[in-house]
Amino acid sequence: MSTFVQKDVDCPHCEVSQTATVAVSVNGERHGEVHIAIRAGLFQQALCTGCGERFEIDLPMVYMDFSQRLWVFLYPKLWEHRWRELEHEPKRAFRTNMVDHAPMMVRDWGEDFRVRAVFGLSALREKILLHEAGLDDAWVEVAKLDLLRRGVCGPFHADSRPRVTAVEEDHIIFGGVTLLRSRVREMMDAPVDWVRGHSAVTGGPYVDVGRLLCT
Repeated sequence: MSTFVQKDVDCPHCEVSQTATVAVSVNGERHGEVHIAIRAGLFQQALCTGCGERFEIDLPMVYMDFSQRLWVFLYPKLWEHRWRELEHEPKRAFRTNMVDHAPMMVRDWGEDFRVRAVFGLSALREKILLHEAGLDDAWVEVAKLDLLRRGVCGPFHADSRPRVTAVEEDHIIFGGVTLLRSRVREMMDAPVDWVRGHSAVTGGPYVDVGRLLCT
């Protein structure tokens, strides 16, 4: 089930308020057009009636896809510094909806779900792309951490953090940076060498180098 509501949103450029249709929850399996828009980076884009600038509507939302076994809580990017208090909400909501008050068949499905907390639509897009490509997002975050520490993406800062924009047969595309998928496999094949990095980016539904960068 997907839920959309009418909500007043403020343009970040000129602060003019306008009413827009925004998503509260999205079933990606049933709403293919929304799924496509998220993957393309075009979801919840609005054109300001005041200044004419386009902006992204960044509000809380739940994204679920039963065929992909994916459940993601999306929070506004500006809330990322609160990840410690927010990251466990997806697990609680998932348990309530998929375990405690669900039929037995649905409970069996729940064991296979990937449950995540993300901040900002680009992070949601990334999780969807990686999950559908069969990539372990935790190990991709380890690879990101390595890129940041080596200065490939700029300074060791949250604003320099790369986001996946496409996954190809042999490559993972982070905007202007390309990483061989084999590099992630190498890390997975030598977990002892990367255990500290893996522990740093995991620990709960918020699987992201932001655990180190957003304090």
